[in-house]
Amino acid sequence: QLLALMEFLKNTQGPEIRRIIGLSKVPPLVRMLTDELENEPHKVVLFAYHRDVISALVTALSIFNPLEITGATTLKKRDERIREFTQNPQRLILVGQIKAAGEAIDLSIADESIIVECSSCCTMYELK
Repeated sequence: QLLALMEFLKNTQGPEIRRIIGLSKVPPLVRMLTDELENEPHKVVLFAYHRDVISALVTALSIFNPLEITGATTLKKRDERIREFTQNPQRLILVGQIKAAGEAIDLSIADESIIVECSSCCTMYELK
């Protein structure tokens, strides 16, 4: 199985590898956050690059009713979701796409920020 995985990765482009790695992080991250937030509720911002990773996070964390901001979010909805996150103590999680929620937004109310996956800031090493 390891050889098959290595062959798959060798023939896969960098962005696709980052997306697969991002998706693989969702289950353990959700377990960790669920334990944390059930024991000590606090505000968390999650940043991801790929929309399917964001969607997986929002779905898996649905018990916390997370807010989502992506490039498809209108400016009006984006402002509403930011206001909801900053002003509503019941809203603990905001999941944002790096390009859509990574700049010019004051999310300083968050106690924790987690970069689930990055965009082109990651360097991919060629598999030999």
